[in-house]
Amino acid sequence: MDLTDAAKPMALSGTSEWGVLLIHGFTSTPGSLALWAQGLHRTLGASVSVPLLPGHGTRWEDLNTVKWEDWEAAVLAAFDRLAAIHPRVAVGGLSMGGTLACLVAARRPQTAALVLVNHLMWLGNPALFLAPLIKHLAASMPAVAGDIKKAGVVEPAYDRTPTGGVDQFRRLLKVVRPLLPALTVPTLMFKSRHDHVIPLNSTLKTMARLGSKQKDLIWLDHSYHVATLDDDLAVIVQTSSRFLREIIR
Repeated sequence: MDLTDAAKPMALSGTSEWGVLLIHGFTSTPGSLALWAQGLHRTLGASVSVPLLPGHGTRWEDLNTVKWEDWEAAVLAAFDRLAAIHPRVAVGGLSMGGTLACLVAARRPQTAALVLVNHLMWLGNPALFLAPLIKHLAASMPAVAGDIKKAGVVEPAYDRTPTGGVDQFRRLLKVVRPLLPALTVPTLMFKSRHDHVIPLNSTLKTMARLGSKQKDLIWLDHSYHVATLDDDLAVIVQTSSRFLREIIR
């Protein structure tokens, strides 16, 4: 798949006090969040930034050459650019993007809100735990991208899963999980009941451990993992827009 267009970072300039940082998932691109970004820009008047994470949007081999700290630096820089202009900045993410969104909220306590879509915080897949070994035996595994119910829709992502990148993702999770109890930012989570990539208990564990007093979970019945390209897109746009408006009130 040619990822050239989907890999371009998005920057939509809005008219409201809101800036929103959206972070794509592992092996994916900003194109997987384009419709959500456009929806928030349209309904909320928000400025929306969707950066391209290092190692993504080129060749899958490139994802074996980066560290999780490179992803952290990229999303923090994007947050800071929004915060320099907007008094309120929300952070949202899909899958690993949700993991990074939690890290941003921990590193930037002024974060006004978190919105997580099928985020990954716990995974029972043994490949994640064996990644330090597997990466020395094989450079890649079959793709994890593309779990979409809607016919004819393809996620713009790598067609292989780089094992070195998986190991960095594992390291990222070990850093972020202990931070959850200290996060008090208002949080909205979406979880697809039929997600074939991340188990339901990943979201439930986050709900239990997150320190936020305001944390809501919306179940998605008509989408698989990549819900931002699936049949529940309108639910995600409308509910996240309403959530941010209510924070202002």
